Amino acid sequence: MSSMEDSKAKARLAVLAAHLAAPDWSSNNPNSSVLEPWCVSAQAAPSSVGGLLTVVDERTGKKYQVPVSHEGTVRATDFKKITTGKDHKGLKIYDPSYFFFIK
Repeated sequence: MSSMEDSKAKARLAVLAAHLAAPDWSSNNPNSSVLEPWCVSAQAAPSSVGGLLTVVDERTGKKYQVPVSHEGTVRATDFKKITTGKDHKGLKIYDPSYFFFIK
């Protein structure tokens, strides 16, 4: 995928994410739509959101660094290193939407 195509894809994903964001139920407006009438411009999409995510396990007080790709994703298997001790096999990621499709 070229850089231009990559930028367009990221912009489209930003627009989709904005439209799918949870509604503000505190507005007390029963006619409030989940979809917003505005659009996010391609220039608003960040060129790279990669780096490190710091996770603090409040059960143990330990800090963990999880790599974030330049697309803004993390690997579920990276969370396996977050454990409470020797006998614990690490965290597992649960995605109910993925589970729904593989039933």
